[in-house]
Amino acid sequence: MEKSIFCQARDLTPDKRHAAEILLGGTLGDDELVLVRSSKGRILKPGKTGEALEDAYHQLFNWSAKTAKKVDGIPEQDIDAAIDEAVDFVRHHRG
Repeated sequence: MEKSIFCQARDLTPDKRHAAEILLGGTLGDDELVLVRSSKGRILKPGKTGEALEDAYHQLFNWSAKTAKKVDGIPEQDIDAAIDEAVDFVRHHRG
């Protein structure tokens, strides 16, 4: 069974806040949201680490930069309108 909590750091009791900070490895600001979830699931495939993780980030950033170049010079409101139109189309044409 999955269990979860979602709350503002400022609303945590001192003990719970301290436990969250230990788990997260740093001090929480009062304006931060904290989400804790437990599950009986298991990790099916370990994530990338080391050089493989660095390479994956590099590929992601390169793809992001190429994608950003495609819209260079297009007004932001036009981009937002195109995204809204595409989302609306998908919502109403699911099969």
